[in-house]
Amino acid sequence: MKVSLSRLAYARTFVLILLSGFLFSLSSCSDDSYLNAIPRESTAVVALNLQKSGCTSCPSLLQSLLHVNSLEKSGLDFDSRAYIFTAPDGSLGFCARLESQSDWKDFLSRSAGKRQTVWLADRRGCSFAAVANWVMGWNDHTLLAMGPVTPAAQAELQAQMARYLNQDEEEGFSASRMYARLDSIEAPMAMVAQVKALPQKFSAPFMLGAPKDADASQVVLAAGIENKEGILLFRCNTFSFNPRVDEALTKAREVYRPIKGTFVPQLHRKALFSWFVNVDGSQFLPLLQSDAGLQAMLAGINAAIDMDNILRSVDGDLTITIPSFSDNDVQLSMLAQLAHTRWTADIDYWKKSVPKGSSLFDSGTNQWCYQNGGSKFYFGFTPDKQFFSGTDLSAARPSAARPNPMLQRFVSGKRMVMILDLSAPASQKAMNAAGTMLEPLFGKVKEIVFQF
Repeated sequence: MKVSLSRLAYARTFVLILLSGFLFSLSSCSDDSYLNAIPRESTAVVALNLQKSGCTSCPSLLQSLLHVNSLEKSGLDFDSRAYIFTAPDGSLGFCARLESQSDWKDFLSRSAGKRQTVWLADRRGCSFAAVANWVMGWNDHTLLAMGPVTPAAQAELQAQMARYLNQDEEEGFSASRMYARLDSIEAPMAMVAQVKALPQKFSAPFMLGAPKDADASQVVLAAGIENKEGILLFRCNTFSFNPRVDEALTKAREVYRPIKGTFVPQLHRKALFSWFVNVDGSQFLPLLQSDAGLQAMLAGINAAIDMDNILRSVDGDLTITIPSFSDNDVQLSMLAQLAHTRWTADIDYWKKSVPKGSSLFDSGTNQWCYQNGGSKFYFGFTPDKQFFSGTDLSAARPSAARPNPMLQRFVSGKRMVMILDLSAPASQKAMNAAGTMLEPLFGKVKEIVFQF
């Protein structure tokens, strides 16, 4: 079963997550006027406190960008918050407070010979410089950096940044409801993001429970973030400022039960994306049916196999994985604990009603294969009623346990967990598109885990 996935959107998500290391500190500051430079309508904002996370010696992206070993005497206020944001037009930005504009200028001048720097003309009382493919602008108390940008687009971006640097409080992020939520998160790193800022295929699970007519801009993901031994852990919840949407999201959480972690040892070693829940299928199916993104993922196989009927039989852990993707396609696999297998009574009918040019046939004991052209999709169940499916039979079938205690700890007992495996071959193209930013920020991050 295959669905399309936007590599650009996928890479943008990685950039937003990985640029978190660009930040310096989250402790409070008496003068927060520098927050006005962050657009009020930003769709995603990340904040970080390296002191609280114990990572004050971690190299930062800013040091890498400036080719310096230390930010000492840079004029930056390390006791104030700093932010990464996605502007309303989708561009990326970084905002921090300056203690001393003159110290920052001196610091930038001293380090200018170590990398490509172009000094730009002042605009609206603000100073600017282009550093590699980023534009940096500043005034008395605010440093703003945005990019990446081509040289041809620098002037337009500079004009936009000058507007941001001259915004008043009503135009800035601190006056927004998203800032109030971000400010309430107690964690070394924090993030708030409208679901529409995430790639569509990746964002589908975050929309579960929202009314069918709800827009992705109405659902907000809030998360505290920590680096746990090479695993970037997001402790998440979703909410909405729309009371009707928020009520639906709250009610949907009642469907999720604590995950046992049954399928963590069987997790495909090269899976790009894995999604874990524990549900009664008859209660879970209506959530899936109301989610257009997930319905699109299941549409291809539903044309030949009544996957809805199979899902109704689930009672226990359910895991969906995306083992790999190409430029235009994604492969999907599912493991689930079944309460019964009564749906097998319909298989003879499915065999007769498959689309023209395709076929459904037995491929083993309690195992079948749907073939459409050169594509195959296997499905079946084990003697203990564990359902399996996927395009690769050896990867789809439950196999001998390969324990991963770290991931087991992050999955077991939670209500919903999603894992991005950065070591999977399928993730490398997305990482290349995002740029080589991961290692300078956190060293070797192996997985990103979203935990609800």
